[in-house]
Amino acid sequence: MKELEFNFSKSAFTPSISADEFFSIQSVGAEYNQLGLLMCYWNDLRGDYFAPNYADFEISSLDYEIIPNSAVVDVLPNEDDFIYRFLGTGFVDMSKLEMTGKNVKGLLPKELSVAAYDAYKAVLELRAPTISLGA
Repeated sequence: MKELEFNFSKSAFTPSISADEFFSIQSVGAEYNQLGLLMCYWNDLRGDYFAPNYADFEISSLDYEIIPNSAVVDVLPNEDDFIYRFLGTGFVDMSKLEMTGKNVKGLLPKELSVAAYDAYKAVLELRAPTISLGA
C-alpha cells in the first residue's frame, strides 16, 4: 500500500462527503492515516469499477484499528435494504447486537438503523466510498 501523510483541520469537514473528495480537499492528520490507506487499498482493488469485488477484498489486510469500525454490506435492491456481510466489533459493542447476516433496517436502536441505511445509500448514490465522522 502507498505511504500517506496528512495534516487535518476538523473545521473543513463536511458530513456525507465522498472519501475521494474528503482526501482531495483537505489535509488530513495522522488520526485519519489509516482511512487514507484504506482508500488507497479500495481504489487499487476496484480499478475502473464502482467498488472492488468482495472476493478480492481481504479484511484481514486492514489495520487492526480499522477492522472493528468496519462494515461490509450487500445491496438487497428488491427490498430497498442492505444485509451485513461483516460487522466489526466496534459496531457490535455500540449496538449490543451481532448483525452479521441480518438486514440493516433491523438494527436497533432505530436511530442507528436509519443512520446506517442513509450512509450505505449515500455510497450507492455517490458511486464512491464515503466518510462519516461522529461528533
